[in-house]
Amino acid sequence: MLYEVRIKKPNGSVKKVLQSQSLSKNFWQNFNDTENKISLISTGQKTIPKWVKKNLDLRFPETFEINYY
Repeated sequence: MLYEVRIKKPNGSVKKVLQSQSLSKNFWQNFNDTENKISLISTGQKTIPKWVKKNLDLRFPETFEINYY
């Protein structure tokens, strides 16, 4: 439950009153919107752009060569 909010002017008079029903409606609408944006499917690995890998291979060729003998 949300309580009504009173927004006041610097002189102390009430500028605006936000009712609890509108605050609750806005809260749950924002909550549902953010929940719907969440995806449970993920690949688990982030892909590296090909140009980055190519650039790193050119700069550090000895790092990526593995010799098992």
